[in-house]
Amino acid sequence: MFGRNIFIGIALFFSLLKGVGWTFEISKEQLYFFAKKKIKSPYILLNITLYANSINLPDKPLSFDVVKKGNNFYLVITDLTTGRSVYIIPLKVGVKKRVVVAKTTIKPGEVLSPKNTEIKEKIFNYEPNNVFFNLANVWGKIAKTYIKAGRVIKKEQISEPYLVKSGQRVKIIFQYQNIEVIAYGTALQNGKKGEIIRVRRKNKIFLGRVENENTVVVQLY
Repeated sequence: MFGRNIFIGIALFFSLLKGVGWTFEISKEQLYFFAKKKIKSPYILLNITLYANSINLPDKPLSFDVVKKGNNFYLVITDLTTGRSVYIIPLKVGVKKRVVVAKTTIKPGEVLSPKNTEIKEKIFNYEPNNVFFNLANVWGKIAKTYIKAGRVIKKEQISEPYLVKSGQRVKIIFQYQNIEVIAYGTALQNGKKGEIIRVRRKNKIFLGRVENENTVVVQLY
């Protein structure tokens, strides 16, 4: 991903020289430029952590490298005559990704569709693993929370769609030991596959498990 031990010629450093001596001064902006050139897509340099406006470097052949350790990035300046690091400067690096975001504000219980979702490019501090990269993976799902327009849609914010909706006529399978009786009634709650919801058969209310889009199983004891 990153080039290693790429020599930056002495002539370049003499062009940066601000005086005669054993060291030369290099600005924060120049360090940012060197670091940015080393970082490849999808990574992007956001900032360089340097509390002074410049640093002094030895007037020797040097290499500028970007090194990634875990989730952290560093600009490493190495003295090529000794192989030792002269400076290790922390970098703030983001990851540029095209992800699914809310096109409009989405309310809890709202179905995700082409009307309220879209793909946009976003920058993350780390490689994201709880977002969606394909619209087809979210369409038809149900929002569990409010998602403001422009915000990235996260996996924990949506759930599978309801198979049964409140007020829907459903087939009720009553099970008792090895006996099954099929009847019809009304769902009193929305329900996803496997969820327990209330259903009404005539004037009685039962608790049953959603089996599919029109079937609820009631276990009698």
